[in-house]
Formats: sequence, structure tokens, C-alpha cells
Amino acid sequence: MRIIFLVFITIFFTSCAQQNIRNIDVNKNAKFNQIQTIPTFDVCTNDSYIATLNDKKYGRLFIEYISLNNNCLWNGYQRGYFMYQFQNKLNIKDMKAVEDFNFDNYEITTYLVDHKYYVNLIYKYGVFEDEFILDYSGVMSSEIIRKYDSSYVSEYQDKGRFNRDYNYSLVRENLINSYFVRELEEYSK
Repeated sequence: MRIIFLVFITIFFTSCAQQNIRNIDVNKNAKFNQIQTIPTFDVCTNDSYIATLNDKKYGRLFIEYISLNNNCLWNGYQRGYFMYQFQNKLNIKDMKAVEDFNFDNYEITTYLVDHKYYVNLIYKYGVFEDEFILDYSGVMSSEIIRKYDSSYVSEYQDKGRFNRDYNYSLVRENLINSYFVRELEEYSK
């Protein structure tokens, strides 16, 4: 009964949360002004949100930003959790990484979805913060990769792109799936 009450309270406060307007600095050169974000809350997060936007240059993007408290930790690999939830929530039968790049604090992967469509994931990470960007057009991904490898040309950007909306959140699902938890502190007596 207690768990049902906690789930109800979490859903109530999350669904009633107001959208915030903020400036988002996605990568070193891409800054979006006046973007509506939806705050996401958990006892382990500081300032987390999701946002969906359509940009003239980059096309459609979904962003989830998670800032963990310094006394919390992930129970596994953050990007793996995000991709599992993406595949599960959208009932994707098959996903295969066809391209993968790692630079500084970025992991950029192109996925083939259900043998037909392509989508990019930009995963930007820090000590206590993670940012997941679904790049539906692949334009932002290509731009970031070219900053590190000027000869890069995407062979997937002009092929069929995945276009189903994704609006879920690891923070909102944390109560059920325990993606991250507070660290246990041992006290000496």
C-alpha cells in the first residue's frame, strides 16, 4: 500500500509540474534560447529536466539532462539505461549500433532501428551530470564529430530517419526501475 501511495504522489507531482523556460547549452557551439523544459524530480537529482525541440539548423531533438546529488550513484551504465528505456517504451524490436565515436566527454552513436531507420544518440557526461540527446536528423551529431575529425562525412544522415516521438524520462522511471540510488553511509559507533 505504501508503494502505491508513493507512486501516486510521484506521478501527481511530476504531471502537475510547470514547464520552465531556460537557455540550454547542448554542446560547445549549440545554444538554444527560451526552450520549454519539463522538470523531472527524484530524491537523488538536483536540476533535471526533459525537453523536445525543433530547431531550424538541427531539426528535432529530445534532451534529457540529469544532475545527480553527490551522495547518489548510478546502479549501472547510464547510456545503457537510456537506450534500454528508449527501445522498450517505443516497442522497438531491433536496434544495432552502426557507428560509434568517443571524444572528450561525448559518446556519439548512430543506430539502425528495426532494419529501416537511423537515429543518433549524443551522450554527454560529467562527474555528476549526464545529458542524453536523441538527434533525429543526425545534423548535430555530424557537427560534433567534425569538430574532432574534420574529414568525417556521415553515410547515414541522408538515409531514412527514425521519427517516432520519445518523451520519457529515466528520472521519472527511477522509482520503479532503480537506475540510481543514494549511497549507503556507514557510521562508526
